Amino acid sequence: MDNLYIQIEDTLPVNHPAYESNLIEAFGEVPPNWVPFVRVDAPLLGVYRKFDTSQGHEGCGCEYVATSDGFTDVWHILSMTSDERLEAKAASKPRFITTWAFDEPTCTWNAPTDPPSDESLYIWRDSDLTWVELVGTRPSDGDYYFNVNSESWVLIPTRPSDAALFNDQTGEWVSE
Repeated sequence: MDNLYIQIEDTLPVNHPAYESNLIEAFGEVPPNWVPFVRVDAPLLGVYRKFDTSQGHEGCGCEYVATSDGFTDVWHILSMTSDERLEAKAASKPRFITTWAFDEPTCTWNAPTDPPSDESLYIWRDSDLTWVELVGTRPSDGDYYFNVNSESWVLIPTRPSDAALFNDQTGEWVSE
């Protein structure tokens, strides 16, 4: 495995880590002002958690912190505010589906019934609260959607100038 190093100036890290092999290729050795760096992958965020973009470099919520052996990534995570939780709820709501219920602990919207558990793919039909099996192959000669009412692939109609969104439940363009 190729080790990582980070450049140090006045005891602080400069730029981003580089692979040892790249440093040797560029300089013939690891320069003395480069120290070992341990990469720590970004953690998976829990529900209603976010990276603290006020911390670290380039607004990513990660900073390079000195250790006894060099430097490493340290990730900063915050809980969302009440307003951010409401925004997450609104952003995750399926468009044009009115019958799904919001599950607060998981920040997910759920259909009134679970989809079938076989290997097929299904799409929710809101009009009669059923799962419709996605059948056939989407044609490649244009922009198609799977019409849940006819249970077939249908060419998306030309978008009117006053329309913003396509409602795949009704097959119509709508304004926001």
